[in-house]
Amino acid sequence: MFCVFLIYFFYLHMYLNMWYSVLFSLCE
Repeated sequence: MFCVFLIYFFYLHMYLNMWYSVLFSLCE
């Protein structure tokens, strides 16, 4: 169960990172 949580957290982090970079490029 802990492994699944880690993978989920990792994907969530990647997803947010992607959104932040998109927003950042739009703001510039």
